[in-house]
Amino acid sequence: LAKGDRSEDSQIRESWRLTQTEFACLVGAHPISVSRWENSSASPTAFQLGLIEQFAIAAEHKSQTVDVSALIVAHGSVAALRVLLNLAAPATLRG
Repeated sequence: LAKGDRSEDSQIRESWRLTQTEFACLVGAHPISVSRWENSSASPTAFQLGLIEQFAIAAEHKSQTVDVSALIVAHGSVAALRVLLNLAAPATLRG
């Protein structure tokens, strides 16, 4: 993600149909921070950027619709994060 590329930042979040609040929960940020990232007035930390990039990879490889919002509500953000990162992992690492 390049700073200043609002469309890419929000496209990744929107590809999973997540609100800024839900996305913030997954990357360990405040919803206002997500808004600032998307408006190019702030940048995610290196850790958060790594997670966001993994979500982008997972979005490219998802073969089925994953309702991340429902996962967050039903099982919490850790479960949703695990599903997303599993989708981004190479098949050899999934076991």
